[in-house]
Amino acid sequence: DFNPGGTAAAFTWTSVPNRYYYIQKELQLNLSWVDSGVGLFGSGGATTSVGYGDTNAPSRFYRIQAVRPLTP
Repeated sequence: DFNPGGTAAAFTWTSVPNRYYYIQKELQLNLSWVDSGVGLFGSGGATTSVGYGDTNAPSRFYRIQAVRPLTP
């Protein structure tokens, strides 16, 4: 979901407790995904929701990357 001004978004996805997640962004679909700056965060349960503020770019693409936590 995006706000009417296009500068804030809310992401919700199915998640699992043994994963951490990054939000990545891309201005064009040239597969040069970069970290959104939100950082690494844990699962919120069966679903995870995160709010995100971004600049008003003409177009944006986002993806959620799941990563395994480091173990000792």
